[in-house]
Amino acid sequence: MRWAVVNDEATEQRSAGQITSTNQSGEGVEEKAAAGKLSMAREFDAPFATEYPWHRAPAVTALSSADRQALEALVKARADSFRPPFEGVYAALKTSPQIKVEDVRKSKCLDKAYAAGVRIDAPTAGQLDATLTGNAEVVLRSTSGDLFRPADPAKFQKIKGEEARMCAGMALYSAFPPRMVVARNPAGDWEAVY
Repeated sequence: MRWAVVNDEATEQRSAGQITSTNQSGEGVEEKAAAGKLSMAREFDAPFATEYPWHRAPAVTALSSADRQALEALVKARADSFRPPFEGVYAALKTSPQIKVEDVRKSKCLDKAYAAGVRIDAPTAGQLDATLTGNAEVVLRSTSGDLFRPADPAKFQKIKGEEARMCAGMALYSAFPPRMVVARNPAGDWEAVY
């Protein structure tokens, strides 16, 4: 395992007519001889990183039938949230730093998309694929493509106004991604984490 501290600024060293520059320091290496599964860990300081409750949760090693049913219900509820007054969509958009929820609300682009006939499909019961990551997170996809997709993509062309079409497209892609990562919250319920 190799590691290095990445600094905000580069340092230069000059010797014998050569210049070297790096933004790394505190480099190190750890080697272990092993057969089979191996775990290595190193503490590090990352004040820029946000820690979330699921980061310290135990790894998910298997999904029970109750887990699968809860995950299917979570995905269905997300897809069903695309209907007026769109509060579930706005709540999902709050986790997306590139989307300004108040601008989306003010433009009423979700209302325009809904009025144009845009609807969101989610996988049916047998189409939800849940991939274990070896951590607390589980990645959800559809076995037939994207996790969420417009029921009829042609309906997007019926949204009046290029700005409204672009706003709706960006908002819907953020709220209804092609795959979703979920984890258990402190109460033990599954929730979308990104």
